[in-house]
Amino acid sequence: MVPLTLIFVLESDGNDKSDNIYLTDLINHFYKYENDNYSQVSRQNIFLSGKTNYKKVKSKINNYKKIYGIDGGISKVIYMIDLDSTDTTFKDGSTNKNISDYCSTNEYDLIWMCKNVENVFLNVESDAIENKTEAAKSFVRSNVNNYDINKLSKETIEKGCSNILLILDKYLKRK
Repeated sequence: MVPLTLIFVLESDGNDKSDNIYLTDLINHFYKYENDNYSQVSRQNIFLSGKTNYKKVKSKINNYKKIYGIDGGISKVIYMIDLDSTDTTFKDGSTNKNISDYCSTNEYDLIWMCKNVENVFLNVESDAIENKTEAAKSFVRSNVNNYDINKLSKETIEKGCSNILLILDKYLKRK
């Protein structure tokens, strides 16, 4: 068996680590870093500093794939973005549609948050939150077992929902 590295491409920047805080807590809550098809599973993050930069990290992705491909390792790329809208479709010409097409073309997975990560995890609009990183840390401390599996397992876009568990289930084993 070979190792698997999950390369998460997160919309936030390296300073605002809220996306990473939610992702890490969710993974630690639901999953083991295991998969019966791989000898081990590890994770790396790449921060976009805004979703319009989705193409600008291709060299970082390729570098990680090269590093973790030594000895036959496999890397899977997973983009995680806020839709910034409650629109239930990816409209032609929109940034969300372009990212979706880009991920499909490059065989990357796409985790979407409708409307945004704060809306999904906190059930509030992100505009109402001054410090998103502190809000994420507070959520992790206070809502450890308060995840709504149905809300996090949507195949179709709905406000306050995500497909995150559907994507992670492909690569990680549930606890």
